[in-house]
Amino acid sequence: MKEPLSDGPIKEGLRTLLWDTGKKKLELSYKNYKLDGICKSWYENGQKESELNWSGGKQNGLETRWFDNGQKKFERNFKDGEENGLRTVYHEDGYKLSEENFKNEIKHGLSTAYHKNGQKECENTFKNGKEDGLLTYWYKNGQKQFEQNFKDGKGNGLFTAWYKKGQKDF
Repeated sequence: MKEPLSDGPIKEGLRTLLWDTGKKKLELSYKNYKLDGICKSWYENGQKESELNWSGGKQNGLETRWFDNGQKKFERNFKDGEENGLRTVYHEDGYKLSEENFKNEIKHGLSTAYHKNGQKECENTFKNGKEDGLLTYWYKNGQKQFEQNFKDGKGNGLFTAWYKKGQKDF
């Protein structure tokens, strides 16, 4: 980098840091000595690495990050510096890996993981960071693999499993 980060924040405006090649590495937006606005970073190859929204020194709004090949890595939302809302994670090849919901930095709500072919792999619900409700896993062919109910993070009730072709296992 041509300008060290140790220079600290600036009162107002945009601070740009560069790679030794002269390409942008980091763009930081300040207001009253605090991060405020859209802040961006780039890989040395010029590909965008991240874009984050800030307000009054706290992360607010959408954060997006990318792999160095240009594929999206993840998106998540912040409110007053805490992760809140949907987080979507992607594989380096571009397919969606998972969707999870957060409330004040804690998993809360529906969580879904996906197979490479786009079929659901797993779906469950969280309440204040603990599994709460039906957990379901599926085979890559879309057939259910097993189900289990949860309450306060513990298995609750019947566990049911299926073979790949759909018949019940036990």
